[in-house]
Amino acid sequence: MKVPLSVADIAQASRERYKDRHGHYPSSGLMKIKPYIAETKIGRNEPCHCGSGKKFKKCCINKS
Repeated sequence: MKVPLSVADIAQASRERYKDRHGHYPSSGLMKIKPYIAETKIGRNEPCHCGSGKKFKKCCINKS
């Protein structure tokens, strides 16, 4: 017969799932979130990325 788990047992089991590979708990108790890194934006007056030698505004601005 299984013994019902207490609230403390359930909390301990959930903390065990979040240990890192060295056996340490995260400091905040939450998983770390990776920051979003935006792509670099091409300026209108910069050379076009297609290699035509023209400015971006005269070449591929409408294609992107």
